Amino acid sequence: EAERQEGEASEDVNRAGIPQPWTEITLAKDMHLHDRLELYRSVLRAVSEPPKPKQGEDAEVGFQLPHEPSEADLRLLASLGSILGLAPAEVFSIHQEASVARFRERAQSYLGQDEVDEARRETLLGMAREAGLPAEVAESVVETLKLQSLVASLQLAHRMGALSLDRIRALRRGGVDVAKLMSAEMRLALFRQERYAGQCQDAQPGTQSFFSAAALSHTVSAQGFPRADVDVTAARTARNRVAVLRNDYKALTDEMATLLHTLHAQERSSSSSSSVRVSSGMRESAVPSGLSLAAPIAVPAHDPAPRPPHVTSAFAVAEDVAEGSPAAAAGVRKGDRLMALAHVTAEGGLAALSSAMPSLENRSIEMLVERGAERVSLKVTPQQWAGRGLLGVYWLPVGGV
Repeated sequence: EAERQEGEASEDVNRAGIPQPWTEITLAKDMHLHDRLELYRSVLRAVSEPPKPKQGEDAEVGFQLPHEPSEADLRLLASLGSILGLAPAEVFSIHQEASVARFRERAQSYLGQDEVDEARRETLLGMAREAGLPAEVAESVVETLKLQSLVASLQLAHRMGALSLDRIRALRRGGVDVAKLMSAEMRLALFRQERYAGQCQDAQPGTQSFFSAAALSHTVSAQGFPRADVDVTAARTARNRVAVLRNDYKALTDEMATLLHTLHAQERSSSSSSSVRVSSGMRESAVPSGLSLAAPIAVPAHDPAPRPPHVTSAFAVAEDVAEGSPAAAAGVRKGDRLMALAHVTAEGGLAALSSAMPSLENRSIEMLVERGAERVSLKVTPQQWAGRGLLGVYWLPVGGV
């Protein structure tokens, strides 16, 4: 009798339009964790999309931003999380990622092509507080947007021929971390570029008469002999020197363009693929239904650097290694802790690993993993195969959910 009354009460609640968590049904053992997380993310994206205009209504003109899920949507998502067998911390992490993504889109829509100055920075932080994001997350996203806008402005300055060390010094005086914005290789290339430009200017005054077409074609007399009033040897030496400097200057200009393009691509890929995870000190019991957004999170670094002389820590764990995959063929095992893959280390994290994989396809590269108390060096070739990805490994961050 008690069970019948409980069932009727549950049906009444469901008829009222309030879904109940189905704790008796779970797909935890029937689906891989990665697939369950992706399914939850796809549903969350669907309920966060802007509403489509009804028949007979005019669609709004312009770009529409994602919105916060409604209370009914959140209850549906809570039921879905229970059915998928997701832990509260896993659900919390997905909602945290979605909130950060929505804030980033709103911030980019607000900024447009403008740089992040102090006034705009305060406005963005206010928008983050209104969205309920922790201060640490807001600071991280705003800093990323600031770097992206600075990189875009540097690219524009380079195309206009206005990129100089004076501009970089001005950024440094303005409090910009130049070492984070530009690699040492890029700063050295800019220094060499300006040095060659100065040498070209120094070489020009004394030989300027030899750079006109007339001077170049009349270094000999009408009879075919060297002109007595012209130091032909000095002129040819000067012309050759300036030609070499100009070629070097052009090569450095092209190198600067390539480095700026690479930096811009890294900023874009890392901001779009960087995973957001809850801090390791948070307890699952402290997250109510996985829907609170009040706890701080950690965002992995997004500036992949060249591989250091030695690697000291792992940054990802192989949660699953698919049979027949390139990783399995190379000897990667479930539970291996990834310390380095080619140039990607803990400094770049999973974000750098994701952005670097396309450039590593079909190349034999070194992988350093930690297996128990040992360090194992493997050779792996990322490539297309029958399964997903180029390696066939599902990585989880060390210390993450």
